Amino acid sequence: MLTDEQAAYWTRRLPRTYADKQPCEQHERKKITFNVRLLQRAVNSMPARYKGDLAIEKAAKQYGYTPEALMQPIRSRTIVRARSLAMYVYSKVTGAGASATGRRFGKDHSTVLHSINKIEKCPALKKVGDDIVTHVLWLKA
Repeated sequence: MLTDEQAAYWTRRLPRTYADKQPCEQHERKKITFNVRLLQRAVNSMPARYKGDLAIEKAAKQYGYTPEALMQPIRSRTIVRARSLAMYVYSKVTGAGASATGRRFGKDHSTVLHSINKIEKCPALKKVGDDIVTHVLWLKA
């Protein structure tokens, strides 16, 4: 089921057409004023591009950057680490290959493969990335 934090996040992120404006009487939490099942169906039917953008934004915020900062050709250690995490999360959420992920970030496919392998080898970073993927895809948290 959805946590309050996830519900608030998605209400801010989804276009108005996805949100049900009628209060859900069956739901115990009074402050959530939309139908959770309708919202989940809407999120699942969203194009992968939107989910990918949400994943990049979430990964950037993990390190305190904006998504635009990750797209710039800056090679400082913290930005590279944040970009690697964003590439990992983007490829997992969208199912895109290394070439498509590289085009999204303006990088070569070999750079994407190196970034993904680097994240998968570090258990702490992999856990953070998997948590972001879970949050974006709404798998059971």
